[in-house]
Amino acid sequence: MSRSPISIIALLGLLACGGGGFEGQLVDGLNNDAPLAGQTIVAKALGQVRMTCQQITGTTDEQGHFTINGLCMKETAYRLSVTDETLFLGDVDEIPQGGAGALVVLRAWHAPVGSGVYMLSGGELNPIPTHADLEEEEIYRTGEMVLFPKSVPEPVPTVGVGDHLVITGKDNLAQLSLHPLIRSERRRFGTKDQWVEMAPWYYMSTRFTSDTEFERVNVDVASEHVTEMEKGDHAARFLGSAALPAGLYVLSREGGRRAHVIQFGQPEPAEDAEEK
Repeated sequence: MSRSPISIIALLGLLACGGGGFEGQLVDGLNNDAPLAGQTIVAKALGQVRMTCQQITGTTDEQGHFTINGLCMKETAYRLSVTDETLFLGDVDEIPQGGAGALVVLRAWHAPVGSGVYMLSGGELNPIPTHADLEEEEIYRTGEMVLFPKSVPEPVPTVGVGDHLVITGKDNLAQLSLHPLIRSERRRFGTKDQWVEMAPWYYMSTRFTSDTEFERVNVDVASEHVTEMEKGDHAARFLGSAALPAGLYVLSREGGRRAHVIQFGQPEPAEDAEEK
C-alpha cells in the first residue's frame, strides 16, 4: 500500500518529536480540589519546535481529567494555561522537558487578570460594583470625624457559606481595606453652634455610646480563611465567609469616596430603619 507524501512527512514529524504526552487533572484550588469539567487546557511549547507540536489542547471530563498527546517533550518544556480567562493556574503551570513522569494535578483559581472586586459563588465569578458614596461628619463637639456610606444597596452582596470575596490586581491588594459598618441610633453631629441630626445609620469603624462618646473598631480578619495567590500577571486575595465576623463591611481605599458595601455571613433580621 502506498502512502501520500503528506502522510509520510506527518509520520516522520511525529516520530522526530517522540509523540510525547501526559495526563492531568484540573481541580478547584478553593473548593477542596473539586474537579473542573469542560475546561480546555492549552500546552504551549517554550522552545522552538515543529508546528505540529507547538501548541496542543485537551479538554477535561466530569472528573477534571484530560490527556494531551503529540508533544515534543524531548525537545522542549511546555507552559500550561486554561482558555477560560477567569481561571489561572497556581503552583503548577509547566511540564518540564522530558515529560511529567506522573499524573499532573493542576490547581486553578478563579480570578481574571486586572484589578477588580468579585463575588465567587457556586463556581461563578461576578463583579461587585462600587455602589456607595462615602460622606463625612464631625462627631459632635469632639473635632473627630466619622465616615459613613450615603446609602446601603438592596440587596447587599453577601459572602455566604462556601462563597468568597475575590480582590484582584496588585494595586487593589495594596490599597483596598475592609472596615466594619456599625449601626447606631439617632446621633447629633457637628459643633455646638452648627449641628445636624441623623436617623439610625451605619458608621465606618466607629461604635457610638452617645453623641460624644465612641470607640474606633478595627477589622478582625481570620487569616486561616484568607488565601492569596500570585502568578505572572495574576494577583488575587480570596476571603471566605468565615474570614470576618458576621456583619456589614465597607471595602475602600484610604481617602477614597467610593466604596463597596459587603455582608459577611448571615445578615441580621431586617429592622424598620428610618431614612437619614
